[in-house]
Amino acid sequence: MPAFLNIFMFLFFSSTYCGASPLASFDFSNNDVTQGFDNWHYHDIGENPCNVYAGATLSKLCADPGSDGDRQAIYYYYNGYNSDHMGWMRWGYIDSGDVAIKGRSLKLVFTGGAYDNNGAPAYSGLEVKSKSQWSDYERQGLSPYADRILPGDLTLYFQPTHTNDHFRSFPQLIGNDRLSVWVLPSEDSPFTLDRQKSSGSYLRPESLFSWYPFILDSNGDHYYHDLSNINMGGWIHYIFDAHPNHNNGGDRNPYSYYRAGGYDFPGNGVGYFNNVNKFSFRGGMAKNLPSPATIHIDEIESYKSSQPENDETIAGVGVGFDPSDKMFDISFNDKYRCASCNAVYEVRYSFDPVTNANYRSAKLAKVINFDRNKNNDMGIINKPSPGYSQIWAALELADADKAGLADGKTVYFGLKDVSDRSNLPDRDAYDLATVDVPGVGQVRRVDLVKTIAYTIHPLFRKLYFEDMPLRGGHVAQAYSEQIAVKGGVKPYLYELEAGSLPAGLTLSTNGLVSGTPTAVGTYNFKVRVRESSSFNQQTSKDFSLTIHNPEICADLIDNDADALTDCADPDCFSASSCSIALVDFAQPHVFGLPGWGALLKDAYTNYVAAGPGGMAVTVGSSGQYNYQGVRGAARNFAPGEVMLAYWYNNSNAPIVFTPRISFDDGDRPGSGAAGTWHPMSTVSVPPLRTAMSQFSLSAGVAGSHSLVNVNSNYDNSQTLICDKIILVPSAAAGAKAPFPPKGLQVR
Repeated sequence: MPAFLNIFMFLFFSSTYCGASPLASFDFSNNDVTQGFDNWHYHDIGENPCNVYAGATLSKLCADPGSDGDRQAIYYYYNGYNSDHMGWMRWGYIDSGDVAIKGRSLKLVFTGGAYDNNGAPAYSGLEVKSKSQWSDYERQGLSPYADRILPGDLTLYFQPTHTNDHFRSFPQLIGNDRLSVWVLPSEDSPFTLDRQKSSGSYLRPESLFSWYPFILDSNGDHYYHDLSNINMGGWIHYIFDAHPNHNNGGDRNPYSYYRAGGYDFPGNGVGYFNNVNKFSFRGGMAKNLPSPATIHIDEIESYKSSQPENDETIAGVGVGFDPSDKMFDISFNDKYRCASCNAVYEVRYSFDPVTNANYRSAKLAKVINFDRNKNNDMGIINKPSPGYSQIWAALELADADKAGLADGKTVYFGLKDVSDRSNLPDRDAYDLATVDVPGVGQVRRVDLVKTIAYTIHPLFRKLYFEDMPLRGGHVAQAYSEQIAVKGGVKPYLYELEAGSLPAGLTLSTNGLVSGTPTAVGTYNFKVRVRESSSFNQQTSKDFSLTIHNPEICADLIDNDADALTDCADPDCFSASSCSIALVDFAQPHVFGLPGWGALLKDAYTNYVAAGPGGMAVTVGSSGQYNYQGVRGAARNFAPGEVMLAYWYNNSNAPIVFTPRISFDDGDRPGSGAAGTWHPMSTVSVPPLRTAMSQFSLSAGVAGSHSLVNVNSNYDNSQTLICDKIILVPSAAAGAKAPFPPKGLQVR
């Protein structure tokens, strides 16, 4: 981050909350994690001065000892026990981040780790538990990164450690009832506005960032505080109160509800905070990220609410911001869960602090609900699913207010519960009891306001082109390829800086190279891209694009001069003369191999008519609920034969995923009959387009098989559609294995 920006941020930004107790600023000296910050010191593998569990095997931050000799520790936890329920371990390390709310931040870098293979954890990438370990691999020329998209999330622990066997709480939490933290998701996070909506049976938002406090002397038993803000592009501000959503020991009462304070200190939020002996942050937002990926955490502080607030039917609250479209998103949780536990809330905003006294003078926000059919400009947020507590919405301010949003601007949000819960005979009477609100009088707890402030912080991410060369094209064949960049702030503006594109192709201002080439040749040109933030970054890159004659798949000539002829050329893989469509999932299903006509599919996977039509998850959203394939008479699959799976992206955002294929498992991965699942090539599918993933059979996989089954390995609901599965036989493939993909195959 530029030095002038650090000075500006130091002068301008301070804690939003008076009397807040900072837990960690993460202002690392010289932007070097090994130099620590404030009274916190970095310790590498082999050192464990703060007595962290398995601390000698990982890097950690340890604070100076207190008067009783106890210390506090911050460390990335690597769970050796993994399951689909518990989540999958992500290897990685802690570092200093120069993208920050103020000064520096804690950067979590994800490298590789576990994934679900045959019902048990398998691993991709090299083990990384400290930055030095990662650096050692780099010096040796080894890549520690995973070669696939991984489902795992993060676990970051904060813990007072003990010199004696006694309970120890956090001094910074004593007397408070709020924990505030700022989080910047990865740019690659798939949890975007387009995905965050009711679709099919995808009826509720996911928990994407959570606070897990351990109370009193608990070591394993803990509470869950979940929030569901998505990747809007900017920082997310989370405020966790003392009202949990769940306890891993189980829920009680008819509606699975808690009061602020949980079961240990019901109705006493301060007592709850006073007795937190350790806590962790869990990040579901780390799921399905490529490697490497980063998440930043900054400015963790605790404070006590300055006014009585609704901590009963509005549990926790988070706000995120889209610096491109100047929109916000908000998430929180209802108290009740049951088949008839519907709820309605109202949200308002102001540029001055919102209180119980002035709430009605604040402006109503425009609301984009999780159920898009309930969008409105009256500030009404609808609970998406009565059986779950999670609530989410995107928000827009009035046009004039939206135009005035800029770095340094603070927007204050207020929420009120306007639900009719008269249909819940066993609801908690505590909600209806009154409290004295200064300047207002007696107010029922359920009628109190819930508030959060969001300050727009400058977001400096270096603008750069992704390291992806343009794929070649063919004369007289339609061409379309997106030039990808990252960093900066969208929207981006692309322009041709030097050279010329192939005749017939153009570069759009949004970076799409498209058209129909008319002449053979290699064309060199330079593209410049500009971002739209106040930093006005721009960068350029040289590209080379070769246009070939089209490969004719049955003339024994290498028409496109790539040293691969006819069916040995991946360009011919899908040609009817070179391949066999094992199954086309369009209606009616088409089977191309004699004796292979029995459809395989999960009970939660069904036909979806979008795009070319095919199979997708229609019940729930778990990638584990998906498989589709075909069964038939035993066939000898030879080494070098290639399987192709075509996928249609029925959304407005790219999807990057690593599907799986099996030749002996006819049901879900990891359940039912045992079988082996193999990763196919990772594929990026553009919005509303089709792309191909492939798998080349090695000698160890080849042999006699009577089924081919494909799993998306990607959580979605009717978004990722399997179009067809194609076999490129050994004679057509020329017994070459594996085939390097010549580029994204898109139609």
